[in-house]
Parts: sequence; structure tokens; C-alpha cells
Amino acid sequence: MEKTCIVCPLTGFNIYFNKKFIIGALITVVWFNVFASIWHGMVMAEAYSATSTLWRNPSEMDPLLLNGGLSVLAFFASYIFMKGYSGTGIREGIRFGIIMTLLFLGLGLVTNATQPIPWSIIQMWVLGDLIQYSVGGILLALYFGRNT
Repeated sequence: MEKTCIVCPLTGFNIYFNKKFIIGALITVVWFNVFASIWHGMVMAEAYSATSTLWRNPSEMDPLLLNGGLSVLAFFASYIFMKGYSGTGIREGIRFGIIMTLLFLGLGLVTNATQPIPWSIIQMWVLGDLIQYSVGGILLALYFGRNT
């Protein structure tokens, strides 16, 4: 399969992309955006409403930045998954979800220590990350197949 190479301007390392990766990343972009709409727009709506002084008003939120930010996260999460992928199947997707959740748990702890975000919201974010990244990892594992 033909690969496209981009040279990182900071490190000089070659970053390879191929058609299979791009399609996998697009699947993840769609999943992240759909899940975030459901999780943050519905499941967490009451918690956000109860702490409305901490957030922008919905009319002030920029959907382009929200969807763009989620798309950047999904793209690079897909790249990280692909770089560590060994073709062992669905369990690998779940492992990826756990690792990414633990990474973002650190961010949640720092956020809780420095901002007045209630611990209950941090816990919901962690649960959401576990679902989002595990399902994203499973989708990528299924798409890439075994030993790809």
C-alpha cells in the first residue's frame, strides 16, 4: 500500500500516512463527534446546567472549534493507536481506551486542582473518555483487522 510521508519540522522524523490510516482516522473523527454530542449534550447536560457559571453560554460556543478540536483529538488518537497496533483485535482497542483514559485522568486531576470544576464532573469526564477512547480503539481494531 502506498504511503505518504510528511517530515516533522521540529524533529525531522518521517510521519507516514496511508489510505487505510486516513479512513480509520475519519471513522474515529465521526465517532468522537457523535459521542461528544450525546455525552456532553445530553448525558452531562444537567451537570453543566447546575454549574452554568463555569461555562460559556451555548450561544457563545463555536461549533467549528468544538468539532475541529474533537477532530484533531480523533486524528492523533488514531495515529497513536496505529503506531502501537499489533493486530490482536478488540482487546487492543479496550487497552487503548484504558491507556488514553488514564492519560486524560491526569489532566482532569490538574483541572480539579486549579479550577472550580466539581469532582463529579471530572468523574463523568473520565467515564466519557473511557467510553469514547475504548469504542474508538475497538472501531480502529476492527477496521485495521488482525496483523495489519
